[in-house]
Amino acid sequence: MKKIPSAIRVSATLFLGLCVSMGAQAQDASADAPSALGDVARQSRKKHAEEHVIAKKVLNEESEDRPMMMVHACQQSSCSSLSITLPRGTNMKMAWTHFQYVAIPLPGHENDKTRAVRFYQADLLNAGDLESAKRLFLQDWFSRPYFFGQAAKFEFDESTRIDGWPATITHFTESNRLVNFRGLGLTAKAPTGTFAFACVYREEDSGDATSVCESVLNTAKIIVPEQYRQYVQPEEPADPSDNPPEENNLQ
Repeated sequence: MKKIPSAIRVSATLFLGLCVSMGAQAQDASADAPSALGDVARQSRKKHAEEHVIAKKVLNEESEDRPMMMVHACQQSSCSSLSITLPRGTNMKMAWTHFQYVAIPLPGHENDKTRAVRFYQADLLNAGDLESAKRLFLQDWFSRPYFFGQAAKFEFDESTRIDGWPATITHFTESNRLVNFRGLGLTAKAPTGTFAFACVYREEDSGDATSVCESVLNTAKIIVPEQYRQYVQPEEPADPSDNPPEENNLQ
């Protein structure tokens, strides 16, 4: 084996020493870099976390959407709609029955499905006036076996208007062999037909349940096709004297 000249060995030694020195400096520099980047990352995460908390505080009940129930009455391509707005947090999952309903648990009875206010709906009813529509929905439909099995018994009606269109609120009772129920029915007439909602609750829950029913039904709105909006029916005067004879208006 040939011997490596001493000059070459010295040069190689110096070169290796220089490489080791440079590697150590680079390692020190790289050790400092993650520390600096880590500080920046931690500050960024802290900033985003603070912004996320602030965003959560801004989102309150006023900015949350409230669920709605809506029914329609259609004639050919023209449809009117009747809608009610439900309390926030209402579970919109419908029961698997022919007539679907939404249940709103009463305060203090959230885990008891029987202690709830049920809202039923009826799309286009085969009736041309409010009285016929009310009887069809609350008596004919309610008497079917997959519903209540008995027709509702009417107590009294309240005439009202929803966005200028005639409507009736019916107070009724419903019973079976085990439970007595009470309820409110809202039947409305639009240019394209009649539709309705009804809320039903156990008689023993009348106090809280009636308040829930009334507050929801008071949110009712009717939207009719554009061609009918100019024919919106005016509110009826409370006193006939508010409508003087036509001849008294002649100049």
